[in-house]
Amino acid sequence: MTIYTFNTAITAANNAPALDQPQMLINNQSTAGYVAVDHVGFGQTGNGQHKQVTFNANNVPAVPTSPPVLFTNTVAGFPQLFFYSGDSSRTSDQYNIASPGSCLLFGGLILKWGSASFSLLSTSLVITFAKPFPNACFFCSATPVTSTGIAANVMGVSTNSVTSMTVNRAGGTGVVNNMTVLYFAIGN
Repeated sequence: MTIYTFNTAITAANNAPALDQPQMLINNQSTAGYVAVDHVGFGQTGNGQHKQVTFNANNVPAVPTSPPVLFTNTVAGFPQLFFYSGDSSRTSDQYNIASPGSCLLFGGLILKWGSASFSLLSTSLVITFAKPFPNACFFCSATPVTSTGIAANVMGVSTNSVTSMTVNRAGGTGVVNNMTVLYFAIGN
């Protein structure tokens, strides 16, 4: 990456413009070069518009942020793109690619996922999200993780809220003890 030099002391009120001209030229060239890194450069159609956005490093802002901030952070070894809306309900622990996990998509949708287990032969399981949805939970789904007893372990989500979802299964003969389910929820 190019390092552009820029002398912020040019021009000072008592400087002679003729003496400052070489440094002013360097400042102007640096400005043009700096702008052209991720933008269409000066004197070209579309000048000033973004070509791309390059992030220097992980730059997780303090929460809450105002105005909203787009930033990068490396999570589990992979660089990720994050967005903070500016309110304190969307803290850095709202988004996590582990399990249970959560991520924010453009447009404000939040996805949550994970696994949980029914206790013994229970037919109802309340799954509490690690971090509540700030506004609403639109959709939840649960899938059994078992190689036997599928018919007896048919399940569905009976209720959902910003904090949790309830999964019920049919029960009866063939119910798997301590059966694990994978879940997925969408909200904002």
